[in-house]
Amino acid sequence: MMPPPGCRSSSEMLPSPESPAQASASPWLSVLVPAYRVEAWLRGDGASFLFYQYHRDGHISAPTVGMAGPTGGEWRKFVSFYTPGGAGFDHASLAVAVAYGHTTDVDDVVVEEISLPPTRPDARPVVLENDLIRIKITPRAELEEFVSRATGRNYAPPLATGPLLQASWKGGIYPAYDLNWEGNRLHVRFLDPALRATLQVVAHPRYFVLEVVDVQPADVEWLGTEFPLRPLATNF
Repeated sequence: MMPPPGCRSSSEMLPSPESPAQASASPWLSVLVPAYRVEAWLRGDGASFLFYQYHRDGHISAPTVGMAGPTGGEWRKFVSFYTPGGAGFDHASLAVAVAYGHTTDVDDVVVEEISLPPTRPDARPVVLENDLIRIKITPRAELEEFVSRATGRNYAPPLATGPLLQASWKGGIYPAYDLNWEGNRLHVRFLDPALRATLQVVAHPRYFVLEVVDVQPADVEWLGTEFPLRPLATNF
């Protein structure tokens, strides 16, 4: 399979979701988790896709949004998603990395805004508690509170940092965008409508157990979660 004719490489600078000018020009940025779809055609030994995120305090982060495996001599389409964020996020640019000594042809790279469906009217935050911590997660799967029960201090970042849950499928990494809490089960929808998962959450005095009850489609490679906590001053 070949990529469409007239392909060319390009780079994109993504606007800050906190910029009033950009928000007025792009109404979809008013949702909690602005998102981008990343698409490319590859042929060869595979590649990793990541975004260099530039923050207003000068530091740079580089989250990986997908890893495409070897394609041999055939062209193969790669699709993934990116949700910008993090404290002081300003802008980002896409990078494609290939392992040393390997070769991959990359063509027709596209980064495009996607509109997220509105939050459900009955959407409620997910609250998990045990003897040590209280965790509050928004219906958009972003960490709002990570509070120590002993001190009352909140270790969650002051600004949104992107969804906590992700799924890997066909080399792409798909962030969660909708959580629905029923009893002790968490129903998760991802940016690709074909992806869904159900997790069972059990609270213990000093830890939580998350069990994957169901995931669709059956060939999903993995589900992952990451809690972006901020450091606080500690006296030893």
